[in-house]
Amino acid sequence: MTATVLLLATLAGDGEEFFENSIRPLLVEQCLRCHGEEKPKAGLRLDSRAALLAGGRSGAAAVVGDPEASLLVQAVRRSEELAMPPKSALAPEQVAALEQWVALGLPWPEERVAPRVVEKELTAEQRAWWAFAPLAEAPPPAVRARDWPTSELDAFVLAKLEERGLAPAPPAERRAWLRRVTLDLTGLPPTQDEVAAFVADPEPDAFSRVVDRLLASPAYGERAARQWLDVVRYTDLFDARSLGGADDDPGDVRQAWRYRDWVVDAFARDLPFSDFVQDQLAGDLRASDGGAFDARRLVATGVLAIGDWGGGDADKEKLLTDIADDQVNLVGRAFLGLTLGCARCHDHKFDPLSQADYYALAGIFFSSHILPDVGPKTAGPPMLRLPLASSEELAQRAAQAARTDELLAALNEGLGGAPLATPIAAVGGLAEVAGLRGGAELPAATVNGGAETLRFATVTLPGRSVSVHPAPGEPVAIVFTAAAPLRLALRGSLADGDAVCGDGIAWTLARRRHAAGAPALREALARGEFENGGRSDFGDAVELSAVELAAGDELLLEVAPRGDHICDTTLVEWSLADLDRPRQFELAAATLAALEGGLLAAPIAAGDGAQFRFVGAGSGPLDAAARERAAADVALAPLLAELRDLEARAFPPLAYAHGIAEGGVPGSPHAGVHDVALHERGRYDRLGPLVARRFPRVLAGEQPPPAFTGSGRRELAQWLVDPMLPLVARVAVNRLWQHHFGTGLVATSGNFGRLGEAPSHPELLDWLARRFIESGGSSKALHRAIVLSSTYRQAAATDAATLAADPENRLLARFPRRRLDAEQLRDALLMASGELDRTLGGPAVRDPATKRRALYLATIRSDRSNYRALFDAADPTSIVDRRHESTVAPQALWLMNDPFVLERAAALARSVEAAAASGGAAPVDALYERLFARPPDDAERALADRFLADGSLEEFAHVLLMSNEFAWTD
Repeated sequence: MTATVLLLATLAGDGEEFFENSIRPLLVEQCLRCHGEEKPKAGLRLDSRAALLAGGRSGAAAVVGDPEASLLVQAVRRSEELAMPPKSALAPEQVAALEQWVALGLPWPEERVAPRVVEKELTAEQRAWWAFAPLAEAPPPAVRARDWPTSELDAFVLAKLEERGLAPAPPAERRAWLRRVTLDLTGLPPTQDEVAAFVADPEPDAFSRVVDRLLASPAYGERAARQWLDVVRYTDLFDARSLGGADDDPGDVRQAWRYRDWVVDAFARDLPFSDFVQDQLAGDLRASDGGAFDARRLVATGVLAIGDWGGGDADKEKLLTDIADDQVNLVGRAFLGLTLGCARCHDHKFDPLSQADYYALAGIFFSSHILPDVGPKTAGPPMLRLPLASSEELAQRAAQAARTDELLAALNEGLGGAPLATPIAAVGGLAEVAGLRGGAELPAATVNGGAETLRFATVTLPGRSVSVHPAPGEPVAIVFTAAAPLRLALRGSLADGDAVCGDGIAWTLARRRHAAGAPALREALARGEFENGGRSDFGDAVELSAVELAAGDELLLEVAPRGDHICDTTLVEWSLADLDRPRQFELAAATLAALEGGLLAAPIAAGDGAQFRFVGAGSGPLDAAARERAAADVALAPLLAELRDLEARAFPPLAYAHGIAEGGVPGSPHAGVHDVALHERGRYDRLGPLVARRFPRVLAGEQPPPAFTGSGRRELAQWLVDPMLPLVARVAVNRLWQHHFGTGLVATSGNFGRLGEAPSHPELLDWLARRFIESGGSSKALHRAIVLSSTYRQAAATDAATLAADPENRLLARFPRRRLDAEQLRDALLMASGELDRTLGGPAVRDPATKRRALYLATIRSDRSNYRALFDAADPTSIVDRRHESTVAPQALWLMNDPFVLERAAALARSVEAAAASGGAAPVDALYERLFARPPDDAERALADRFLADGSLEEFAHVLLMSNEFAWTD
């Protein structure tokens, strides 16, 4: 139920956009041919909200807010009485969209009066819209209460208040201001020591030194990043089922955390806003600007890869249009404060943005790719992974890797193969079967340790048997090494363990002699082959009846696939009888003895120092024993020395990030760089004329766009940060203002168009935008100016007359009382108990009990059943300009009963008790100072005494953690 409420609340904020993207196209394509203006069937028209509510012969087609009672919903569900459309059912997602639309109250923006935009003409009124106009030059206004402003910013606020006959609230108490500003700038409450130091500091610059300290804190970057991550629909994973390591699910964004860390770092180092914008949209094209390669710029483009565009498992052309739409919408909402996505299917209904404007921008993103390919129709696509290295370094790495492979191949060939040394348990899901592999994932050697015959796939393994699995072109060898001189009689056989697959086996039995200071000498002793499903014995050749080996010499049984390899599983029996002593070296017995805990150890002891080894062809790594043999071989020693030198100079493991690259998705219809056709009604299968890539005309004017290099992303990014485009600066400073006051000067921070709200203080908005540009786009400078202002320093309480005159506080006659958000609340609980892990960065943590900051707790797009959703955290499926705030019973129940909260209460009680025992404040006093940044008053002390007479300190701490004062800030 809670998840449904949250979903509907999210959609309600974008009801008009939801209608334009999901409902209007559905009505046009499925309903209006029968229920349009001309001769509507059953008297029902569906071409306006009023007509739908008026209904036809059966009554109203919908009941606002009640899908279950709406005939329209019943019809598309195809009940016994009603079944529409008559010939074929709607897709489930279309039915769900109509249900949501009715539940949202049937938003239908066409009923609002707004001028229709004509692509070829823009009116003077449209061009003059306040958000598109140049920044005003207005100086700070004159005010009567000249002793109140501490900056020019305050004059704009005070002038508005004086116009209404209002006065600002008195300054907040110092403790309240410190808690407020610390939570605002770091997301964390102040410590007891910080409160005590500030309260005792009489110097006039005490406030500014606090702000400087907070802005220099690593926690500032984390807090500022969280605000931006809401806007860019950040997620750590698309799917909760993506469980393994970095490469287990190529279709998920397991490296998204690198983008999150980039945002944290960008704010911490006060990256100029110009670079902040350009790196995210074109960082791959800017990575080598200035000469030195900066991998961080590649990481920044991850913002374009973490979008919400569905799984794309079947309709690949729609997948590409959805990805481009997500990216156009991101640019519009995040940077321009405009709902560009509404022009996907038709000209924007309210803003001067044409469908051609949309596809002019979309062509830039169709000419870029975040996928290496579209993937098979039966599955979602893989995500592009960008190596975080320069092209020069990548070339050096490739050359070094190629030479390393050459050396390993030569050494392994000289030594008889690369060792299979990585153990694998439960091969084929069978606990009794263990294996060994080399570089490949599949085992190249297996042993059935049980007594029973086992089967998996098409393979049959007799009890207590050994088998090998050669790969295409890569034989597997079983090597016997003598520890002392031996004379052996060799007996054995090979048999196909998979008669369904493969094309037979060829085998060779050989001896390799090692003489000090000389290359190894190899001689074949026996050969054979058999058809698929066949069998072959070593035979009774004289060469096998008395084979002499010196210490260190080897016998090799090589098994190679013959013909077309598929899955040539080969069972091997091999016995070596000592002709001078009554003993045998048996492969099966030795291998079974090497099993321990379901794993197979390598090499395999054969007795009296002799050993069996499994090796494969190729360039696998050398183990210590192989290196010793190579060092003693006159022909191999120089190769080993070169290999060791390369290893000493090896590059660290290559890191990857998700991001974007030039050119449309390879292998798709949009491969390469090109303009895109206008999609009629937003459909890729109804293409109109090509639209040249450019920027929206209402913002860029009639001048021709710059000559694009490649996709045009670099030019787009440069245009967005041009001081001549004031809209972007207005949007940016408005978001920073919202960060501190809960509501922006423009309340609709993602919509500066005609459906958005006008700014409450337009001159102040432009003054802030000018200062932002003049500071070089310094977020820290703007934060400093805001939090040191008298406007920010006001108390949250005000008189009744002011509250009645401005109940929503749009005139800023007081500071807004605000509840801690989901991340602040969880972090404050850990701060209170002294358990917060302040480690910066790294992969997201999926354990909900982690003690790291909530920023690093994994956000998973498919998982909505967590505390973050309960406390109104940003929905990772949407661009969230401003969080919704709800107060529901499950929030209180979580604070009362969740083990995470109970454990924090226990730890908090232990902490204050230990501090008191060491000479610190009394536990009750310490609790109030730590949780509320103030001492308790006499009434609170008396209440605590009465509580503790029967209850525990842990229970009392829990009560305080559930209090409003802990969860709210003034």
